[in-house]
Amino acid sequence: MRKFGKKRTNKNSLNEAKLRPNVALVIFSSEGKILVGKRAGAEIWQLPQGGIEMGTLVEAAFKEAHEELGISRNDLVPIDVLDYLNVYKFKAPKDYGDEVYHGQSQRFIVFKFIGTEVDLSKCTSNELSEVKWVTLDEFVCICDPVRRKAYEEIVKEIKRKNILLRL
Repeated sequence: MRKFGKKRTNKNSLNEAKLRPNVALVIFSSEGKILVGKRAGAEIWQLPQGGIEMGTLVEAAFKEAHEELGISRNDLVPIDVLDYLNVYKFKAPKDYGDEVYHGQSQRFIVFKFIGTEVDLSKCTSNELSEVKWVTLDEFVCICDPVRRKAYEEIVKEIKRKNILLRL
């Protein structure tokens, strides 16, 4: 297992490719279900995710958990940083305010949720309209088709590493 808190991005290679560093949160309940969110204004289910502006992957993940889900860092226990790196290009470049990017380089961090509930009214963004807990098999079936290949890869890694046994 990797040490948490260590930067995982190679700034030079990301800047050359104009890829935005991104972190996705794989949050499990103690029952082994995964938390997915429905994009506001769309019928798309996905993992909470966001850009890494500064700091470590774990810090960026805590920030996204608060912004998109209203979850406090005290309600999340880091379990693992997955090896899988999802690199993808956008259909058209996107301006994120600080720079225009042509795609994203996405890491996945696994957490155990130890809170009592996910309350979207505590969010600081309106990116998700709904959340729900699903099994790993349901997760792959209901997720956004564009993200399915990456999500299938992380499910394989979660199973291979027996991460559910660590919850």
